Amino acid sequence: MISFIFQQRFSFPSLTILGYKVKGHFGLMDPDISRNVYKMALRFVDQYDAFEDAPWIYKELDKKYPRSKFILTLRPTEKWIKSQVDNITKARPMNEWIYGAGCPKGNEDIYITRYECHNKEVLEYFKDKPDDLFVF
Repeated sequence: MISFIFQQRFSFPSLTILGYKVKGHFGLMDPDISRNVYKMALRFVDQYDAFEDAPWIYKELDKKYPRSKFILTLRPTEKWIKSQVDNITKARPMNEWIYGAGCPKGNEDIYITRYECHNKEVLEYFKDKPDDLFVF
């Protein structure tokens, strides 16, 4: 069974220790990421067991691969945004697509709103599929 690790931040070594072959970030700097991300992800499906930090296409992957498992890691918003600001110092097309702003610094409110909304959307989407989502 294909497993998609869907999350905001989950330690890459933890997934590999669990025996997953993990695909980390992809498409960060692709200026057409909104059109290419699904196609890019599908290219990796046969090569990897899990995706890390690629949560934005969970509905499409869930429909294409029913009974896949997803993990949503929830963090306190203030810790999450601090990590974003501290670690993302250059604008990225993927961030523009996901959050509406390429870089979190100076756009904290936009990022926080999208982060919290996204988490609620995921929980709502999986509410009738409790065996498909693990919230950590």
